[in-house]
Amino acid sequence: MPEPVLEHARVCSDEHSRGRALEINEHSGLAAWVFARCVEYTARYRGAPALTLVCWWHRPATLRELLAAEVAEGVVQPARLAEGSAALSLLWSMRMKRFWTRMADGFADQASTEPTSAFGLRAYEAEVEPYHGFLLRRTFRTALRALPSRAEMLGNMAMAPPPDSAARWPAWEASVAAGASLTPDERMTACHAELRECSEHTKRITDLVQAQLDELGLRDDRRL
Repeated sequence: MPEPVLEHARVCSDEHSRGRALEINEHSGLAAWVFARCVEYTARYRGAPALTLVCWWHRPATLRELLAAEVAEGVVQPARLAEGSAALSLLWSMRMKRFWTRMADGFADQASTEPTSAFGLRAYEAEVEPYHGFLLRRTFRTALRALPSRAEMLGNMAMAPPPDSAARWPAWEASVAAGASLTPDERMTACHAELRECSEHTKRITDLVQAQLDELGLRDDRRL
């Protein structure tokens, strides 16, 4: 796996539900970040052998090289992309990240009183639902309708860091120290700002990746 991911990216933290800006360049850094997400997604949901082989064999330096290598190997099949491919993993990863950015925008909108379930369903309908079959649609819709309130979820995001945070995540020591001194209102303000920042940077990534997928004709509109 390419090492520049450690040098070029601070990935939005899924584990802690806190916005963190993604700082990444458009070449080796972006490719490295994308590789990491592709391998993680593919290994977890689709099986990794094909993707791992492409990354190992071609050693692509950019995202475009990775996708072009897959096109040359016949990843584009009638009305679909090959299972286990980086292109298919990327396609789904971008859909889910666009869903997340719409959710983040909803949480960050301080002027809105809209329930979490309302903007969550709207985000799902716009980005993911068209590619879900009946069972997944019902599952996602049920889960989104049951989301806690905006105030409760934002309150959880803006909680003070646990006392052992610096010991568990040494790279976050400075952030933990800074956060520990904030008042609850200051933490909430910082949370709103970080959500907006994370959404903005993530949109730049998804727009860039989606443009390259579209340019190479890499699409798959099947429903799961």
